[in-house]
Amino acid sequence: MNFIKEQGSLPDPQQQHKVHPLDLPEARKEYLAGWWLGVVATPQLFIALAAVLLSISNNVVTPVLAPLITVGITGFVGRQFIRRSWDFVPRKRQDTNRILSRLTIWSESVKALALLLGLVFFLSWAAGIGTPSDVVTYSVGAARSSWSSSSW
Repeated sequence: MNFIKEQGSLPDPQQQHKVHPLDLPEARKEYLAGWWLGVVATPQLFIALAAVLLSISNNVVTPVLAPLITVGITGFVGRQFIRRSWDFVPRKRQDTNRILSRLTIWSESVKALALLLGLVFFLSWAAGIGTPSDVVTYSVGAARSSWSSSSW
């Protein structure tokens, strides 16, 4: 019979049966790197990067193509890192349902800040090219509605 040599030291099954890559020092670094790359490969960061590039490049192709390639490659590489980190844990002991609340808060904060940064860049660009001020104020929700209840 061939025995498989484990790459890391797993906790005792009597104390902790289900194991997550964050529990193992050998797999933690790869899992976190893959997780952060996965955060970068989200639609929110794609839109934010596209808005920033649109305001900087003054080109139509670059703001779409560059974020698309960046998000695609980082998503692929991040997924590979996460897969490799799960290789440290045998299939029957994997804790795939663990809720990572701290990491979720961090990722949502990064996404929100990226969208805010993209909005600021886009609005400054829109104001700089001579877009009417009504359009800029409406895009942030500050415009007063021209519809009133009496018009119905």
